[in-house]
Amino acid sequence: MLKILLLLIYLYISAIFSLSFCQNKLMEKYSTNKDSTLIIVTVKIDNKPFPFIFDTGSQINLLFNDGSFDLSKAKDIKILDSKNNSSKAQIVRKHIELPFFNIKSKGLCVIIESKPKLFERLNIHGILGADIINKFNWRIDTRNLEIYRINEKDIKTLDTNSYIINTFIDKNNTLSASADINNNNSNTFIFDTGYNGILSISSPRKTTTNKQHFIEHVGVESTINGDKMDTSFINLDTLRIGNFIIENIPISYYSFDDKNELNTIGMGFFKTFEEINIINSKRLIILSKIKQYQYTFPNFTDFDGKVMSQNTKLGQKSNFIIGKDSKTIKLDLINAPITKFTLNNNIPVHNIK
Repeated sequence: MLKILLLLIYLYISAIFSLSFCQNKLMEKYSTNKDSTLIIVTVKIDNKPFPFIFDTGSQINLLFNDGSFDLSKAKDIKILDSKNNSSKAQIVRKHIELPFFNIKSKGLCVIIESKPKLFERLNIHGILGADIINKFNWRIDTRNLEIYRINEKDIKTLDTNSYIINTFIDKNNTLSASADINNNNSNTFIFDTGYNGILSISSPRKTTTNKQHFIEHVGVESTINGDKMDTSFINLDTLRIGNFIIENIPISYYSFDDKNELNTIGMGFFKTFEEINIINSKRLIILSKIKQYQYTFPNFTDFDGKVMSQNTKLGQKSNFIIGKDSKTIKLDLINAPITKFTLNNNIPVHNIK
């Protein structure tokens, strides 16, 4: 009888402890888009909850002017995009709260008049920017769609089971790191959780592309915006970043000559690892260790049930199919060459003590 009583007391205490532990976790089950690359979290603006994109690539918080916010105190400004194009906007200071993460702030928000169609479809009201994100540590679980605000003591692995990248905050308040492309000099990449691609590269063609894959796999894409090069199958021979080497990784977007564009690593890359630790307090990104990954791409672009373009290998003729019902078109997935990941212990990693 005494043993049963002690067991019941133990189970009761364990249940209380587990409940307390779970309640102390600063976590939110986030929602996402069709390809599970967007992180959509709850943000309160002036005490009203809205779905926002968690975006390390945005310098500041953005609000889409769809009538949801009080903008009576907003001031007119001009903003520049990545290509230095100027456009009108407004700016206002707002009370910003992330209720699941116990974060409260009063910060500036830029007001954008037009909302992208994707955000309209997902009912997104704004973008949570780096001016708040960079102040905290985060763990993103892309398998279970969970995001945590964590402390340094919550970091599970800082050993040979992890890929570790030293980061810095650039002049635009954006999380960045250095990486070597095909054994050439270091290039700066920004980490952009609001970008759904794998890699966006702006470098001379001769230093970036694997010639064989370039010839065999690059197609011409015709879209409603005009003809452009589709770079789904341009692969890097090697990308050295942090304490690991990546071989044969596809590039989502490639610019041949526009020097204003930035090198970007997006969620198409991050979700490969399933767990991402962004440790801003130590300027580190820690990724779970994997050996290889098979990236896939659609042979057509499907937007709102309409086929917007067709990818075709160079040298082949194609009938571009624009605007037709995607149900009448076969939407296949194409496998890219296998990407390999290798730990390189010869590369020093700092700030982990």
